[in-house]
Amino acid sequence: MDKSEALISLYNDIKSHTADAAVLYDKIEYVKSHGQLPEGKKAPLSTSEMDLAQINDRVRSINNVTSKTKKKLEIAKAKGANPDKVLEWELKIEELLLERETLYKRKRELNG
Repeated sequence: MDKSEALISLYNDIKSHTADAAVLYDKIEYVKSHGQLPEGKKAPLSTSEMDLAQINDRVRSINNVTSKTKKKLEIAKAKGANPDKVLEWELKIEELLLERETLYKRKRELNG
């Protein structure tokens, strides 16, 4: 290994340690200002674990996001927006509608 490879390796090590130190520093500052570490995001409940109120809340949320995305889609199509973005929004709407349908089925099961 010549000197340039050794320097590159050393540089990468220093860069890695600096990134680790930056993460620790950010955590320390957060604890200083908030008194505790931030809580990680909780994994979303599967539909089989949801009760009726949670299902209704999620359906309401899906309806809101779907409505807003459809409005963005209408505006984007009228302006001739980026086709990739349009496709992304259309796929998002389809996924949300499928999730909503699954929630409706679960809701019917819970209601008997």
